[in-house]
Amino acid sequence: MKDAAPNKRLGAIVVSFLIALRIVAAPVFVYTFAEGLTAWAAGVFLVAVSTDALDGHVARKLGGATPFLGPYSDAVADFVLILATFSAFVTRGL
Repeated sequence: MKDAAPNKRLGAIVVSFLIALRIVAAPVFVYTFAEGLTAWAAGVFLVAVSTDALDGHVARKLGGATPFLGPYSDAVADFVLILATFSAFVTRGL
């Protein structure tokens, strides 16, 4: 039973890192897409989407919810990424 607390803490740290990485990826995607670096933009977007898939898996496996805004932080990070993506597409006229 003592092992559950460190795993939970590790899970919270990993989940928080993945969510923060997705938020950081949003402006990087916008920049690379605006500069015409389409392959880099696609790569950044794929990394961001991968973090979205991974954070839920890690939270379930290690039982660690993020202390940063709790369950809302995942939705906020998703919203930031989607808003940035649509903004980049609109800016380029797509």
